[in-house]
Amino acid sequence: MPDFTPVRAQRGGAALLVLAALTAAASLLLIPAARERQAGENIAATHQALAEARAALLGYAAAYPDRINARFGPGYLPCPARDARGFASPACAHASGTTLGRFPWHTLRANDLRDASGAGLWYALAQTHRNNPKREPLNTTTVPDLDFEGESVAAVVIAPGAARAEQVRGRARMMDVTAFLEGRNSLMPPREFAREAGGNDRIIAITHAQLRRVVEGRAASELRTTLRRFSANHGGRYPWLIAPHADTMLPSPSVGQARGWLAIHAPREEPPARFHTAVRPAWNLEDADIETAGAAAMLSSDCLARLPCRTVRGGTLSLTGAGDCAWWAPRDD
Repeated sequence: MPDFTPVRAQRGGAALLVLAALTAAASLLLIPAARERQAGENIAATHQALAEARAALLGYAAAYPDRINARFGPGYLPCPARDARGFASPACAHASGTTLGRFPWHTLRANDLRDASGAGLWYALAQTHRNNPKREPLNTTTVPDLDFEGESVAAVVIAPGAARAEQVRGRARMMDVTAFLEGRNSLMPPREFAREAGGNDRIIAITHAQLRRVVEGRAASELRTTLRRFSANHGGRYPWLIAPHADTMLPSPSVGQARGWLAIHAPREEPPARFHTAVRPAWNLEDADIETAGAAAMLSSDCLARLPCRTVRGGTLSLTGAGDCAWWAPRDD
């Protein structure tokens, strides 16, 4: 009887060889997929770090009056850090190249954010929005002087990625921008930024619109709180407004003006001694003469601060038409 064992062994060995070949082929096919998956994860991690950095900067801009200086409104951004410790520089300027530097994570009370390669983030801001020296006034109509691919932006945050062949990094070159960024992103003075072809810098910007929404939201919240406080202190009433096209050098609310500008800032100098009105009503109320025309018609800063006007004895006086709030004195007789 013939022995078929060797034939079976040969067949089994061939099958193993085929299986090994298929496994190797499958592995070769999976390598690109694994690389793509890893690349996708790296991009996502870098984008997350950039998004957190932008959120921290917007939070700083919104809370600037609370955290930094109550004498100024929201919208200012910190200068870059001059090293990896994350402390913002006290001052910065385009001319000296100091509006580009390391992300000031410590000043922003954020984490030491890094991209997927482990490199720390870089940061540049518009000179129009730096916190020192300040531009005054800074408001939502201020156009940033930083360019990102043709758009005016308030700031950019840059993830430099892994060092390229021509880039040498290390402690001694921590602030050497060419060791981390490429193309226009590494030029001085820092005014234009872009996603350079062939480079690996990834950039996220704070646009004018994004910063405007933050500043307007903070301003609206502040005004709402202030108006509610005013109403609570004045019997549920709100202040009259400044005529929309009035001279704002000495902003004064007009009695009866229901649409216009809020009188937010006090005049920087003493108001004129006398004001005249277009109407001539006069009252005698609780032994006080109230006039709105002639030599006796003088605008009272106290009256403006407590609109609607109150008489000396506490009564409320409401003027109609084009009349202004007027000063009065008790009668002598």
